[in-house]
Amino acid sequence: MQFLQQYAAHQVAYHQRMAGYDERLDQLQTQQRVTLAHIERERRRSRRMQEVQQHLLQLLPGEQPVWRTPWEDSPLPPPPADGDDGADGGDAFMNDINFNLDDLGDE
Repeated sequence: MQFLQQYAAHQVAYHQRMAGYDERLDQLQTQQRVTLAHIERERRRSRRMQEVQQHLLQLLPGEQPVWRTPWEDSPLPPPPADGDDGADGGDAFMNDINFNLDDLGDE
């Protein structure tokens, strides 16, 4: 009788261990499927980016693409260059501001 109880206890422990292994195997397989799906999405994305790049290069063979700025089609004049407000002495105005800030010192 004692032998049967020990045998039953070993069988229960064995089945519990196997159930744990099955659960871990399911987790690993799910993780593998998710990872493979992510890799496939990145491959498709990379392929699409290469196709777009090839298409752009075919549009302008031997040249770099020229991007138009929004104001090129606008009836308004283009924005002023950096540091210039469009009026006479625009750069001088910025120099005055910098000079005045330098005068403040470390107060």
